[in-house]
Amino acid sequence: MRYSIKSTEGGCTFTAKDHHTASDFPVPMMAGDFTALLSSLLADPDSTQVESGPVLIARTKDGVSIQTRGGAFGIPYAHLFAIQGIPA
Repeated sequence: MRYSIKSTEGGCTFTAKDHHTASDFPVPMMAGDFTALLSSLLADPDSTQVESGPVLIARTKDGVSIQTRGGAFGIPYAHLFAIQGIPA
């Protein structure tokens, strides 16, 4: 599975893609703000979740869960640090 993030008008979109399928998950937050929120969660080992407006990012046993009013999208830790579009 390959994950990527792209800026869109008014937010960003996460895409999960493999050889046969692709899934897009819209996030109502600008990509830079989202990556800062994600980084703040990962930088604090005692933090279990961070929230900004309609976006909640929570640690799970296997990765992170991104939750918005439109649904939820999980990213395993093994793929989290290699997401294309997130600056290192």
